[in-house]
Amino acid sequence: MSLAIGLNLLPVFLNSLRQSFGTTLLTLEELGRLGALAFAGLSLGIVATGPLVDRWGAKLFVQIGNALIAISLAGMIFVPSYAELGFAVFVLGVGAGILDMVLSPVVAAMNPESRSSSMNWLHSFYCVGAVVTISAGTLVLQMGWSWRTACLVLLPLPLALFATFARMTFPSMVSEEGRTHLGTILKEKWFLGAMAAIFLGGATELGMAQWLPAYAESALGFPQWIAGGSLWYEAEPFSNNGLGMQFIGGPVPGGIVSASLLARPGRMCACRIYRQLSVANNAGGDRGSLS
Repeated sequence: MSLAIGLNLLPVFLNSLRQSFGTTLLTLEELGRLGALAFAGLSLGIVATGPLVDRWGAKLFVQIGNALIAISLAGMIFVPSYAELGFAVFVLGVGAGILDMVLSPVVAAMNPESRSSSMNWLHSFYCVGAVVTISAGTLVLQMGWSWRTACLVLLPLPLALFATFARMTFPSMVSEEGRTHLGTILKEKWFLGAMAAIFLGGATELGMAQWLPAYAESALGFPQWIAGGSLWYEAEPFSNNGLGMQFIGGPVPGGIVSASLLARPGRMCACRIYRQLSVANNAGGDRGSLS
């Protein structure tokens, strides 16, 4: 859930950020750079953490990840300029990347007899965290508060996780057979196929999600809090899928199909609601474009 903050907080407030630093509005390019910085930090955290966890243990990096997220959220509350905000967003991404890298093998090592089921739980809670983050941001917007307040509201989560994990013992990330070399993994066709699917699917999903609230507000004319809530309808079905697969059938195709069918009514309902809102909202005329 702490990981979800790093990827879902920024999109809710893109339009609000345009007016946060002086009288000059941030350009769309500058807003896009913030998202790019977050994902650059995410990529750095993932790539750097992988080989180091085997040597120094998972607990250290889980704590570093939560600490970086907490520090960046605290910094975002007080940043005076765009440059400092960009740095804080980058650090937020690094913390999220570290957690993204290390939590999956930790959960798999803790539950060797039910790895698929445990991984479904873990990934579903990322989506639950996304819903919590988006809901908190949307509530802050509805109350008329700023994005800095949302950072303050979410700050206790990584702090609480840091304190909780400090008392826990983590399993070793290296099995008795030793480390698996990268070259061995790259020879697996299923691994390469999964990587390609994740690359293409993630680029599509997150690329759209980064701009969805800003588009809903600027082009469709929705109020900020409704525009921010549009991202909720993207995250909520994924949490349904992850939780549903835990009970229906694990990672097998039947489980995936059944979980998707369970989440489908929620998606259809959300799309129908937003379609009606869009028609009603645009009845008075064209709302213009994102720029």
